Amino acid sequence: MNHFRQNKHDLTYTLSQPEMRDYLSPITEEMLKYVYDGYTYDMGMKPIRKHKIRKKIQLEFHTANHSKHDAQELIAKAIAYTFALN
Repeated sequence: MNHFRQNKHDLTYTLSQPEMRDYLSPITEEMLKYVYDGYTYDMGMKPIRKHKIRKKIQLEFHTANHSKHDAQELIAKAIAYTFALN
């Protein structure tokens, strides 16, 4: 599943959540959802989830005691990969 969406970097191609799962595997589901939401935010794309659901994902992420620093590194890695694909 390919995604061609508008974003603030004027990149043509962006990663879908299943593609990110493959690229960042192995990764927990809580971390994947949190990283993907951060990725869409940092890329300047319209969020794929409603605000209420994003808050729930954020709570699940913190409840699972994941590191926000690790998530930010994964987001940066995904953005760099997106730049390489374009």
